[in-house]
Amino acid sequence: MSDASAEPATAVAVAGRGQEPIFTLPFVSLMTANGLLRICTYMLITVVPLYALHNGVSLTEAGLTTTFYMAAAVVVRPLSGQLVDVRGRFAVMLVGSVLYFVATGLYVLALPVWLLLAVRALQGLGFSFNGTAVMTLATDLIPESRMSEGIGYLGIEQTVAQIFAPWLALTLVDAYGYRAAFVVVFVLAGVNLLVRLPLGRVAAQHRREREAGGSGAAADADTGSGTGGGARSGAGAGASAGGAAGKAPATGGESGAGADAARPPWWSRLVDRDAARPAAIMFFIMSGVAAINTFMAAYTTGRGIANSGLFFTASGVMLAVARIGGGRLQRRFGVTRTIAAGILAVVAGLLLVYWSPDLAVLMAGGAFYGWGMGTAQPGMSALAVLAADKSRRGLANSTFFMAMDLSQAVDAAALGALAGFAGTGSVFLASAAVVAASAVAFVVVRSRGAVP
Repeated sequence: MSDASAEPATAVAVAGRGQEPIFTLPFVSLMTANGLLRICTYMLITVVPLYALHNGVSLTEAGLTTTFYMAAAVVVRPLSGQLVDVRGRFAVMLVGSVLYFVATGLYVLALPVWLLLAVRALQGLGFSFNGTAVMTLATDLIPESRMSEGIGYLGIEQTVAQIFAPWLALTLVDAYGYRAAFVVVFVLAGVNLLVRLPLGRVAAQHRREREAGGSGAAADADTGSGTGGGARSGAGAGASAGGAAGKAPATGGESGAGADAARPPWWSRLVDRDAARPAAIMFFIMSGVAAINTFMAAYTTGRGIANSGLFFTASGVMLAVARIGGGRLQRRFGVTRTIAAGILAVVAGLLLVYWSPDLAVLMAGGAFYGWGMGTAQPGMSALAVLAADKSRRGLANSTFFMAMDLSQAVDAAALGALAGFAGTGSVFLASAAVVAASAVAFVVVRSRGAVP
């Protein structure tokens, strides 16, 4: 039985017959806090570039406010995964929330552009630490038999924030000005921090459960101290990370050639090997996201389709539907069929965007795309977590999200070059082919037992 299944907290939602509950009080608290952070994030992504332009900076410098934020988040992904496993879920989550809160408060000051960029980078660090810790703590709280379903529920607040937060930010700016908008974000960031504080007790309880279950690498995880855990974060940690449950290599001896043979590769400190296959598949699935986010608006405008933003409305609605119902589909049709269907739905969405003669077809493409991503991404995330040893779940999560981040950077550049050579429409055909190939790869590795 998983650690999460031992969760004694009172469930606030009744699970189905014979199922362990997902919506326990700690999970709802975590979901609420994460929702508040997402609202803050999307409000700032909308407002900060406009604020920079309002203060007379160039378009390039305004764009850098987002670049610095995302770059800082990506760079510290591997570190955040290590810290979550060594220092603990709650400790890293709290540090990330404090960094985010402090950085948010600095926006109310009149900052020169270089300091504004530094604040964005600091906030990116906080966001990355927080995101990895939240997802890892969530995998402790969610019953393993319902992991994909629970991760899907956890992502609903992101969908809501993505739709609601930009509107709220712009409304506040129009009515009361930038400073008022920043004050609201600062207050929300403070509430987000306060909501997380009671979760320390839950994290400590799961530490004890992992310790009782014999997971030595995680025994000191949520104490917030480096004692014991620090020794396992280096090469020693990799020894247990050489593979999940029962796949670690035999050490044979502590010195000489035997110790060298047992020493894990250097990259095992940055990437969890067992989570790498699901992460690699997700890397290619994200090609479709890069195509939509970067080129859809320009492509549909060129085809004379007005109100193309409704694509994202249809996508957001179906994304939420998929996250709510994905777990039920997996229980009925199986993990492989459900995730493969989600990936193929993304392919269908990309092809409909390429063909789209009118707004109705474009919105249908958005519906397919949203349902597909809402089904595939939580499923692949759950597989990445379940593939890794419990003591390495922080690194598994950072591996998965790092693959998604890198895909956005690489695919945007590659598809941009393709668009310049073969036209904007070609990026949707190319992305559809890449995503379709990832569906085939998923079915193959799943059938061979290479992923759980």
